[in-house]
Amino acid sequence: MVIKEFDVRSHPCIERLQLVFGAFHELKPGEAFIFTNDHDPKPLYFKIKAQTTEPFRWEYLQAVPGEFTIKVSKI
Repeated sequence: MVIKEFDVRSHPCIERLQLVFGAFHELKPGEAFIFTNDHDPKPLYFKIKAQTTEPFRWEYLQAVPGEFTIKVSKI
C-alpha cells in the first residue's frame, strides 16, 4: 500500500536525501512510498541498503531523462 508520494526535484540535494530517508523510516512492512527525482537516484538505493537490515524493494516506475519515479517498499 502506497502511503506517500512526493517530488524531490525542487529541493536541494541534502534535503532530497532527508526526505527519502525520512519516508523510508516511517514505513511499516507492507507499506511503500513513491518519489520522483530529476536523475537516477541509484546511489541512494545503496545508501539505504548499507544503513538498514530491513528488507525492501526498489522499483523503477519511470526512468526518462529528467524524471525518475521510484517506488520503495518495505517487505
